[in-house]
Amino acid sequence: MADPIRVLMVWRHRVLGEAVAASLRGRTEVEVVAAAGEPGEAERILGRTPVDVVLVDASLEPAVAVEITHLLRDRHLGLQVLPFGLPREEDAMPFIEAGAGGFLCREASLDEVVEAVTGAARGLAPSSLPLAARVARRIEELDLGRRQDRRGGEAAAADFGLTEREEEVLGAIARGLSNKEIAHRLGIRTATVKNHVHAVLVKLGVRRRREAVRLAYETGLLQGPFRWRPLDEEE
Repeated sequence: MADPIRVLMVWRHRVLGEAVAASLRGRTEVEVVAAAGEPGEAERILGRTPVDVVLVDASLEPAVAVEITHLLRDRHLGLQVLPFGLPREEDAMPFIEAGAGGFLCREASLDEVVEAVTGAARGLAPSSLPLAARVARRIEELDLGRRQDRRGGEAAAADFGLTEREEEVLGAIARGLSNKEIAHRLGIRTATVKNHVHAVLVKLGVRRRREAVRLAYETGLLQGPFRWRPLDEEE
């Protein structure tokens, strides 16, 4: 018999989370290893507990749930994230763009939850044909946008004289990663990351990481609206 799929639940309302967890604990296919009430707690659990799939409550604050999905997928390679409690299938697109491995609407049955969790663990994303068509069109739009943005970003990088590695470090800073996390992701020493960060700040003519990220978005080095996940500054 295969090992059960290890599930972490991120739920705002404890009663609802505990009810779903209790129902799932009656199934042999999955194992609810923990529940978290906010992203920071989820991060701490993921740092010490093996997890295959994260169920994220998307019923109350979809924008927050999308951000959690993006954050977890960005920081934990191979982790599958499923938003749970979407009002409609059409609401799944922002989550899919953030890297979700599927989705569950409010009307989902327990069998459908288990099916979605096992499917996500195998890398299968459930969707209807209309949604699949929208996803395909969106992928084409994003690919075209990336090609256009890449040309603009390359020009901006050249203007500031950033090396390819410094661009990578700048992108990691924008995602809220610490120097230690950047070092782990790029496979280099933390001291080397600090040198790259210093070089980025000098070349951009700023003193702090937040200022560097804002300038990078404004000049096209980074694409999209300015976003910043505050961390302790590491100069």
